[in-house]
Amino acid sequence: MKQLLFILIAFIGVVAHGLEKTTRRNLKVSPGVVAAEAAAEYDTIAVGRDADIRLSGFDKPLRSNYETLFITNNLGDGLSGIVIELNYLDGEGRQLHKREVCVGCDVPVSETRQIRFRSWDRQQSFYYRLSARPRSSTAVPFDVRCRVVAVVIKKD
Repeated sequence: MKQLLFILIAFIGVVAHGLEKTTRRNLKVSPGVVAAEAAAEYDTIAVGRDADIRLSGFDKPLRSNYETLFITNNLGDGLSGIVIELNYLDGEGRQLHKREVCVGCDVPVSETRQIRFRSWDRQQSFYYRLSARPRSSTAVPFDVRCRVVAVVIKKD
């Protein structure tokens, strides 16, 4: 009897979990509405001086799905987002990959925050040369060059 009760409770839990699914498919958002809301709260500017925004402390260990780095905000306004160009190079300086990432962040004036974004290395076979050295002899080290393309600041 106890086993039957346990199975019944487990079954109810599985059914209830399926009923609480919050993921919805085929949702569409009107681009005009989103653009109007974003324009009211944020402003995007191109960054010309490297001293205004400083990137440091890049890290991507071998089996990580994410890359991290630190952003220091020396602009006169708080930072709400950033667009970074990343150029990935092998040990001989040849390009492995190049991309731009847009990351939402909250970095007050004169402060530093860590950001995290999905890695370009989907097969998890590369590691940043300054990260922890992996035991695997097949792992490939890479270097990265980062450049700030644009930032999003909050309007006052």
